[in-house]
Amino acid sequence: ATRDPNVHMNKNFHSHKNADLNSCSDSGLHRQTSGVLNNPTTSDSSGYITEVPKSHMEFRKSRKEVGEEDAEKEKFREVVLCYTCHLEVFCGALDRVRQFSEVMRNCREQMLEGKDRQLILADLNTMGNGVARLSPKYCRDYLRWGSLGRSEAQWWAQNIFNVNSLHPNPDPNPNLKWWGVDDQVCRDAVNLDLFDPFSVKNDVTLDNPKYRFMGYSFMTGKLDWLLLRGMRVVSFHLGNHDYEHSDHKW
Repeated sequence: ATRDPNVHMNKNFHSHKNADLNSCSDSGLHRQTSGVLNNPTTSDSSGYITEVPKSHMEFRKSRKEVGEEDAEKEKFREVVLCYTCHLEVFCGALDRVRQFSEVMRNCREQMLEGKDRQLILADLNTMGNGVARLSPKYCRDYLRWGSLGRSEAQWWAQNIFNVNSLHPNPDPNPNLKWWGVDDQVCRDAVNLDLFDPFSVKNDVTLDNPKYRFMGYSFMTGKLDWLLLRGMRVVSFHLGNHDYEHSDHKW
């Protein structure tokens, strides 16, 4: 990749390697956005990740101390590392957290190798709210009622993405520990400057018409996420508002 290319994502990205960054896309991502690879930024447009305790660039500077290894890492400065994932729906929120913690662990490992610019294009199936709470098929753990008052996406924002550390071996996520999550997941599920420019509350990507009654929606959620690291978003929008082409927005 070259410095500051425009990155455009739509619906059909399959290649993670040697991709044309001006036309990459993702079949599991139900959104469109454009981004510029630039100095890392954070976003408060979603109501979270409003302050990073230690800036990414300061952390890069501290890694200069590794000496000879740094020359090897510097070759990755313009590499964009892209993940796609589709989490299980027939489990519970905590099982999805366990699944996603493996992705976050790998993100940190790659960051330490110098691969600082990262994308996670994901259908996290964060739908454990609304009438889905009534179904033990969809909500299979104590967050079925324990997260009452918040959507699952809001719970993730508060308990995972709002806990940030760029340390190579961060302390366990205290929020997840409070919820009784096992220690390894608590250590892995610590954010590392990943942010989603879309709102966890207002940018709903699933609003199933089958579960609407008299103008009210009973099964909705932000299922689809665009998590960025080391990038600055210059424009974004949602599409497929009538759900004609998919059961998700994009």
